[in-house]
Amino acid sequence: MNPLLIANFAKLSLRKTKTDKKDAMTLARFLLDYQEEISQLSISPDLQDLRDLSRERESLSYLISATKVEIKRVLRTTFPELETIGDIYTGVMLRLIQEYPSARLVRAAKKKGIAKLLKQPYVGNKLTFTA
Repeated sequence: MNPLLIANFAKLSLRKTKTDKKDAMTLARFLLDYQEEISQLSISPDLQDLRDLSRERESLSYLISATKVEIKRVLRTTFPELETIGDIYTGVMLRLIQEYPSARLVRAAKKKGIAKLLKQPYVGNKLTFTA
């Protein structure tokens, strides 16, 4: 129930005292008075499951977004020039980061090894950079 509806219902009474016991009585009176309308508001179990699933999906989308932001923040610190080269979420970039997870490893890597990694099959836009 909308708390505002119950608050407005409570204002209809003359009592001005506010205790848990009296609030519980007000809620019970509200439910008794509006029992018919409340029963019409109830939703089917399938619809409730769909609502729960939708909320879970929204929550997961938020977590994925937050994780991507955190990954970008760490990558900007570790590889500041990487973002200017291309999208960090492409398969090639993710393989590059997985193979060389630190600036020290990239510096120590041979140009031939990086070139080989960049030439592996990938899906998406063509690369605009080379080793």
